[in-house]
Amino acid sequence: DFGCGYSQYFYTVDSTEGISDLTANGATMDVFPNPANDQVHVNISGLQNFAGTIQVIDAMGRTVIESKCSSAMQQINTGSLVTGLYTVMYINSASGNRLYSRLLIAK
Repeated sequence: DFGCGYSQYFYTVDSTEGISDLTANGATMDVFPNPANDQVHVNISGLQNFAGTIQVIDAMGRTVIESKCSSAMQQINTGSLVTGLYTVMYINSASGNRLYSRLLIAK
């Protein structure tokens, strides 16, 4: 299901702390519209500090877009992407924790 409101949650592993459950902290990331064409909005909630990086990763694992994040709502230009399925990843600068979501580009 790649419609609106689709979210995925993953865990990160830190060798000293074990598994960190981002959803236990209430952190979520929504990417919309999905499917998208030229622009997407990334909404991050449940964090005190939004400083970090947003990456868009293609099916081959290559980072095709990388953008600094400094607020809860970011807009990303996806006009250069070809039709396909992508992973959107947010990496928090302070903690290193990550949030993931899927994005479908349909041209």
